[in-house]
Parts: sequence; structure tokens; C-alpha cells
Amino acid sequence: MYRKIRSFIFVGATGVGILCIGLGFVAMLYASNTKAAAGAELKAQLEQNAQIQEEENKKAAFEMAKNGSAVKNSLVGVAAIGDSVMLGASPALRKDLPNIYIDAKVSRYVGDGLAIAEDMDRKGHLDNIVLIGLGTNGPLTGYYEPQTKALLDFLTKNPNRQVFWINDYAPSVSWEKGNNQYLEQLAKQYKNLTIINWYTPVSQHPEWLSKDGIHPNDLGIKEYAAIVKEAYRINWLN
Repeated sequence: MYRKIRSFIFVGATGVGILCIGLGFVAMLYASNTKAAAGAELKAQLEQNAQIQEEENKKAAFEMAKNGSAVKNSLVGVAAIGDSVMLGASPALRKDLPNIYIDAKVSRYVGDGLAIAEDMDRKGHLDNIVLIGLGTNGPLTGYYEPQTKALLDFLTKNPNRQVFWINDYAPSVSWEKGNNQYLEQLAKQYKNLTIINWYTPVSQHPEWLSKDGIHPNDLGIKEYAAIVKEAYRINWLN
């Protein structure tokens, strides 16, 4: 009788264990599928934004050529260079900053910045306001420090130009803190460089972010653009 009871308990416990393992596997599979779906959705959105970027830039360039250079009492004619975070926010930036010219790309790192800025300058797309959003995909210090400074040296050689650099929010990468600290140091070295603090507000509002915890979602891109616009208003228009 004791053996039967023990066998029953063993079988029951084993069954519960198998059930728990099975439920755990289903939960992991569901989480994995959810994450994959979220990643696919973000990728599709970024690809769509990239597709319309060239056309929107043509419109911006035409308007700038027609209306002349940007003047200080407006926020038109902004040139922007960035990575996928900026690319994701580009629809909201265009809404808040008329005729902004955006060159943003997935996986871009700071070493690409100088060549893009030089090309923009040759084509007449650089004016008195430049927005930079680079740093998510690699450090700005160490090996990449010369590239970072070369970009800033080129942009700030025009004393009438104000450069705005959006700091990083990417908790999953090791260089996030170092990048943001370094940007603050650079702002002390370059008098016409202003750091836009995206890190602090977004770190307090996870609801602004996509599932990857880095790229802003539909709500987040509006907040991103609003923060950029407010920084311009305070540091450029006044």
C-alpha cells in the first residue's frame, strides 16, 4: 500500500513538473514570438521611414532654395544627421521642424558623420542649425574620438552655426554612460554646441519606447521631437 501511494505521489509530482516545464516552454515561446513580432514591426517602420526620407528631403531642399537661408527667428532649414533612433522619429521631427533635411540610417556610427556633413555642405543643405543623433551604435570616445571631434570641428568652424547633439538612451549597450559624459565635456570645448537631453526624460517614461527599450514608439517620437524643438527655442531663438 505504501509503495502504491509513493508511486502515485511520484507520478503526480512528475506530471506537475512536466506541466510546469510545458507551461514554461509555452511562455518562453510566446515571449520570443512577441519580441520577434515587435522587432519585425520596428524594422518595417524604419524601412518605411527610410523610403520616404529621400522624397521629403527633396521637398525640404526645394523650399529652402525658394525661400532662401533660414533666419534666426524661425526653425526652418534644419539639417540633421542620425542613426535609427532619429530615423524612427523623423515623421515627428518633420512635423515640428518645417523643411528639416534628415540623413538618418540604421546602424550608423559616428565615423560616418563627417563624410555626410561634407556632402550636405557641398549640396547646400547645411545652414545655421545642425542636429546630430549619433552614438547608439558605438562609443564616441577611445578609438572613435578623432572621428567625433572631426565632425564637430567641421560643423562648428562656421561661427554662426549652432550644433545640437542629442545624447543617448540605450541601456543595453556598454558605452551609453561614457558617451553622455563625453558629450557634456565637448559642450564645454565647443561654444556653439548644445547637448539635448533625451536620456533623462525617456529614462523616466518607458511607455515612450518600443519593445527593444531603445527606439521611441508612436508616443515617444512626438516627445523626442518636442524635446528637440524646445531645446532650439531656448538656445537658438532667444
